[in-house]
Amino acid sequence: MTRHRLSEYASALGLARPTRGDDPVITQVTYDSREVQPGALFICKGVHFKPAFLAEAIKRGAVAYLSEKPYESVIGAKGLPCLLVGDMRAAIATTGTLFYGCEWDRLTLLGITGTKGKSTSTIFLQSILAAWMRRVGGPRPGILSSIRYEDGVSTTASIKTTPETLDLYGHLHNAVAQGLRYMCVEVSSQGLRYRRVANLSFEVGCFLNISEDHISPQEHKDFEDYLSAKLMIFDQSRLAVVNAHTQQVDRVMAAAGQCERVVTFAARHQGACDAVVGGSASGGVGSGGAVGGSEAGGSDGVIGDSAPGGSVGGAGSVGDSGSGGSVGSDAVVGDPASGGVAGSGQGPINHRWCGQADVVGTDVVSTDAGQEFTVAYDGHVYRCAIGMPGAFNVDNALAAISMAWLLGVPDEDIRTGLASAHVPGRMEVFRLNRGTTVIVDYAHQKLSLTTLLETVAQEYPQSHLTMVFGASGNKGLNRHQELGMLAGRNADEIYLTEDDPGDVPVLEIAREVDGYVQATGHGPAHLVADRPEAIREAVAAAPDDGVVLVIGKGAEKWQLRGGVNVEVVSDIDTVRAILDAGD
Repeated sequence: MTRHRLSEYASALGLARPTRGDDPVITQVTYDSREVQPGALFICKGVHFKPAFLAEAIKRGAVAYLSEKPYESVIGAKGLPCLLVGDMRAAIATTGTLFYGCEWDRLTLLGITGTKGKSTSTIFLQSILAAWMRRVGGPRPGILSSIRYEDGVSTTASIKTTPETLDLYGHLHNAVAQGLRYMCVEVSSQGLRYRRVANLSFEVGCFLNISEDHISPQEHKDFEDYLSAKLMIFDQSRLAVVNAHTQQVDRVMAAAGQCERVVTFAARHQGACDAVVGGSASGGVGSGGAVGGSEAGGSDGVIGDSAPGGSVGGAGSVGDSGSGGSVGSDAVVGDPASGGVAGSGQGPINHRWCGQADVVGTDVVSTDAGQEFTVAYDGHVYRCAIGMPGAFNVDNALAAISMAWLLGVPDEDIRTGLASAHVPGRMEVFRLNRGTTVIVDYAHQKLSLTTLLETVAQEYPQSHLTMVFGASGNKGLNRHQELGMLAGRNADEIYLTEDDPGDVPVLEIAREVDGYVQATGHGPAHLVADRPEAIREAVAAAPDDGVVLVIGKGAEKWQLRGGVNVEVVSDIDTVRAILDAGD
């Protein structure tokens, strides 16, 4: 990398050269005072920033600092030069880009966004590309997802879906240094809105789906802000892939239209294009009924009401096997007339795009190992297998297939990669000796839980359902109501526990969610602050033929407590320990 002087950073930021001190060569750019090395430009950022961090950075050898305000009391007689900026996020992107010199242009960057399925689709894509690279002797592709960061130098558990800007740039630097060709990036709405992926160009940008989520003072002010952030991925993509079944598909397709080419995909379960949004077969999970209604709904749908064709939303109630509704938008929460998944008013799916999809999945069959389906596109027709149940995972596979097709990956490598893909903490099924089934999944918002409950209803009809979950304290506040009411209408027993409480006491969050549980007519939930203990109690109390659904964290090994990520035992490891102990 070419080293630049402080004056060059000032120029890139549109600032005058600092008058204090000389014009040092910057050898490091960082916002972590613990990592500062001599010659560093230290960045003062974050709601938890303290002047003591700058003092530590100076002791470690920082030669300048970048901030939104001066810290004269800290720098004192040192006279440390300051780059004073008005937009910290933009400044970090500009500074990091100058430091690393856009090395990532040598990589083929592949971005995937959506409300749910990003991690699974990203891992499916990495596995496909890895199979291809193995066969041709190329390097293993990298990945940056909410499950792991893998950049050719190290593989670590992730903290954020999309890393902070400098961390992201650092991973891409490592990938280039190690000769990687491809990097699969899970792109969050926060990563787009707050410029964490600024100055990156994706060869392919994929849009999976959209529903109301991440609405809070700390995230997005409303659904429109959330959607517009997601659509920003196309501003940075050369080619586009779009799920033809997504809500707001016209808006999505219009935004994708700026790309050189747009490829759409759709799963046609049981041969009907609108099947994934129709009603479902009668029956459900547990005595209260689970997701699902009468067969009068659309064919084998995931979300819908009892009207033929099963458009999304409607007045069907959750858990009432005679009402004709699977998870109708706001039989669960809010206004039944809103007509949108998760009550956001997103509107019905436009089936015109489904019928014109470029990549189509059909003939989906459940197997002991997961699912098989036929994929067809541009003269290619072949069977694929994935090791995960759930109709939504066929969509995730089709997204990865569509992106791989645009990259020129041969069919055999697509099939091999999908068959060998493993997604930790996503629909992981464990069967106890006594017959109880435990499912660990990352579902943590309304759309993902709705589709997960649909899968459970189909795979384990009439089974007693126990749910274990929590809700975050500082973000996604709409989830407290949505998850609580979904659980109340679908589960027989509910255990509320910890899930990234932040600054809010765990039991305070649990009591709020329990209020929504009880608002459905369900009895009080069990409130257990310690998450592993909640899982153990739920499994111990479940009947032998029951299902225990543990959602929200998957394979994650940390909890956000206060402003710190604290290492904990993951849900996966907790369940495995129960199995090892003989149930």
